[in-house]
Amino acid sequence: MTQPDLFGPSTGPAGGPLLIPLAEAEPLKLWRGWLRDSPGWLEALTHSIPWEDHILGTPGGKVPAPRRECWFANSAGVPYTYSGETYLSRSIAEVQGLHGLREDVERATGETFDALFTNLYRSGKDSIGWHADAEVNALGPLPEIVIASLSLGARRIFAVRHRRNTAEEVRVELGEGDLLLMGRGVQSHYLHQAPKTARAVGPRLNLTFRRPVGRGSR
Repeated sequence: MTQPDLFGPSTGPAGGPLLIPLAEAEPLKLWRGWLRDSPGWLEALTHSIPWEDHILGTPGGKVPAPRRECWFANSAGVPYTYSGETYLSRSIAEVQGLHGLREDVERATGETFDALFTNLYRSGKDSIGWHADAEVNALGPLPEIVIASLSLGARRIFAVRHRRNTAEEVRVELGEGDLLLMGRGVQSHYLHQAPKTARAVGPRLNLTFRRPVGRGSR
């Protein structure tokens, strides 16, 4: 099996996804440059999403999140709790283009999504540490959680490592319209992060499409 070029411009065989194997989960699927006019989308969404600043609980106490965030669902007011902070959703219809973008992601991945968490990394100083999206009260049974991640703007390292066997780690640059699918088993057995970088980089906008429990109607 040929190891995929995780840092190149390839879009995989016949324009399909690159498959990145994991020992205890479905392979990661990566569509390079999937979103056309990624710079235009970055500009539009950076200015139209109602960004929020949150305080997160850490072992060292509460700290400002090193990024800007916004949580969307099919209707406003849907709660989502992460790292000790409760977010109340905005309606996905509030921001022009998000509903159609979700439908395009669904067609590409063959999955269905009913919510969206967005992160804006303003510079290399913004980041997110090792974690799993394992909020079973919000996202359902852990082995079945599926998340599609769309990255716009600057390319940044995205890393995935096994919870126990930390020697199993994948590092991939994401940005410029790349679409990554984290399939079944990934949140059960793996952690992921977008670390800080000392390089001078521009903003990166990451949209993660999800399926909250009991919120399937549109």
